[in-house]
Amino acid sequence: MIIGDLLLEVKASANATIKREDFYQIIGYVLLDCHDAYQIERVGLYLARFGHLVTWTIPQVPGTTGRATRAGGTPQGIRRHRCAQRPTVVSGVPEASHPGC
Repeated sequence: MIIGDLLLEVKASANATIKREDFYQIIGYVLLDCHDAYQIERVGLYLARFGHLVTWTIPQVPGTTGRATRAGGTPQGIRRHRCAQRPTVVSGVPEASHPGC
C-alpha cells in the first residue's frame, strides 16, 4: 500500500525476522514505478503479528545512494535504474496497458 510517500508492505509471518526476500520484494515494487508516478521517498515493512514497523528512506536502501537528487529528494540513481528496467518489465505488453511506465 502507498501512504503519502511511503510504500508499505504488511507481513504476517510467524517470526519477527525481516527476510532478504521481503526487502527485495518491496524494492522491486519501487522499481516498477518507472516514471516515479507515486513519488515514493520511503519504503517500509510492517510485521503485523508483532506490531513492528521498519522504514527506510530511498537513500538508505543499499544500491540506491547517490548525491544528485530531484526536487523531492529521491536520488537520480534509483530513478535511472527504474527507467533502465522498464523495457524488461513491460516487454511484449502494449504501452497503454502500463500508464505509469
